[in-house]
Amino acid sequence: MPAILALLSSMAWGLADFGGGLATRRIGALRVLTVSYPAGALVITLVALFLVPGEISGNVIGLSLYTGIVGTLAMLFLYAALAVGPMGIVSPLTAVGGAAVPVIAGLVRGESLTPLIALGIVLALVAVILVSRESGPHPPVSAKGLLLSGAAGLFIGSPDIPVGASTLPLNGRTPLSQ
Repeated sequence: MPAILALLSSMAWGLADFGGGLATRRIGALRVLTVSYPAGALVITLVALFLVPGEISGNVIGLSLYTGIVGTLAMLFLYAALAVGPMGIVSPLTAVGGAAVPVIAGLVRGESLTPLIALGIVLALVAVILVSRESGPHPPVSAKGLLLSGAAGLFIGSPDIPVGASTLPLNGRTPLSQ
């Protein structure tokens, strides 16, 4: 079941990014989010209530609200970046930013960088360079597009910080279990 849910999640994120980016070029990021986020929130809430094990606590609600707010800002920045920059550059750059944030947070918290993790980071950077290469002429990426993409990456990776911290023991308990 986890593999199927991961596959469905990846497909949903990919389709949402692609469709959201195209729609944003026509009607603007705020309008796209105004329609897509309430609909998505309803679906994910129903899925979570019936498929995700565990109990609902104040900490879970707080983390959910934080993730929802930060995630909404992330998508606002991503869609705005996609509206002004080429998708082949903006999307991979945002993805690396989103992956870098929890890695940096982990290092700041004192987690170690193993050779395997370092290799993964290098391979991710190489992959972004390869994915963002486009054949033929393409419009340059504006400073605005780069800034919006960077902000999107920062906000995309930010919800992973408290979730990652929740696995670290704090006086014998994790922050989410307190």
